[in-house]
Amino acid sequence: IVDLGLIVNVIIVGSNVTVDMTLTTPDCPYGPVLFNMVESTLRRDELIDKFDLNLVWVEPKTQNDLTDMQKLEMGLDI
Repeated sequence: IVDLGLIVNVIIVGSNVTVDMTLTTPDCPYGPVLFNMVESTLRRDELIDKFDLNLVWVEPKTQNDLTDMQKLEMGLDI
């Protein structure tokens, strides 16, 4: 989920965590499963007292948004 860029932002203040995540498309059939996976992971962490999990929409990434390492891993020119 992180490697796909679906976790957009994480804010940690003490034991309170806010996670903003996105999906590949609004109609992503796997979206509810991914959202539930993140939510259950946050619930299991005993260091987290309170969390907010937000579904946000961001513009699709382009090759210009990739790091050099990501480009190399995908076989793209740097």
